[in-house]
Amino acid sequence: MLIPLSLIKKQVVVDEWYTDDDEYLESLEQAAISIVENEIDQTINQVMAKNGGKLPVGLQQCILLLIDYFYSSNRGSEQTDIPPAFLHLCAIYRNWGSTR
Repeated sequence: MLIPLSLIKKQVVVDEWYTDDDEYLESLEQAAISIVENEIDQTINQVMAKNGGKLPVGLQQCILLLIDYFYSSNRGSEQTDIPPAFLHLCAIYRNWGSTR
């Protein structure tokens, strides 16, 4: 996992002791990473290599926002749009020179 499960649980407001959804939350992280990579037009590993091997806080927040969005949607939330902050944060790391 790129982001500690304890931090993901804080984002989605799940108690640390509750483990029934751990595997699901981990799968949401992987899906969120794929979406972020598509949006920024580079891999997380490429960004981390440019950042001393660390995940930039902005991209961490992008991933957490998506996990929260999908987790909330699964639990009956009426939220229908991905938070606008997601696109704003991704734009900071977007590979604008890509020819994909």
